[in-house]
Amino acid sequence: MNAEDLNNRSSMDLLGLHVDALKELRAQGVLRSENILPTGVLAEFLFCKAFGWR
Repeated sequence: MNAEDLNNRSSMDLLGLHVDALKELRAQGVLRSENILPTGVLAEFLFCKAFGWR
């Protein structure tokens, strides 16, 4: 997969890919934590979008 493949994907698709990649990295023993999702960044993005902030 290259950057062009990602350009046309929705935010939900990209977050799903992120989750799948983290699951696979945990399965391979590369990561140990279950808590690596970008929740804070996503929450900030959604807040700013909802209130028209930049």
